[in-house]
Amino acid sequence: MTDDFPFWTFSLAVYGRGGVPEACLALQEAYGIDVNLLLFCCWAGAGGTALDEAAMKRCADAAGAWHGEIVRGLRTVRQRLKGGFGSVRGEDAEALRRKILGLELEAEKIEQGLLAGTMSVPAAPAIPAAEKVRASVSNI
Repeated sequence: MTDDFPFWTFSLAVYGRGGVPEACLALQEAYGIDVNLLLFCCWAGAGGTALDEAAMKRCADAAGAWHGEIVRGLRTVRQRLKGGFGSVRGEDAEALRRKILGLELEAEKIEQGLLAGTMSVPAAPAIPAAEKVRASVSNI
């Protein structure tokens, strides 16, 4: 998946804001939150789309296995290499860890494509910002 798409563009913009990466990672570590699903809830809400139980099931069906096996698997390996690995030279482990980070990011982009494919969300609906926030919070 080489092309950007609206959900990915939204996620990059949100994740690039001050404090957001730290908050997302804290939720991921403390509660096992799928950050891509969290961002999807916000993206759908910003588009004025409410996610009901059926929509969330479609999301889980579309991306759950990919997230659980591929994204988390890559993350586990990357985290395991942090600070080195046994007798492997530190710089070799770090070089591999950086490569895996790139693969993990690509896997997350694929997951976002799977999530985005579950429904159509308007790019910039003409609804008040407060309504977008309410929809996002409700989705979460």
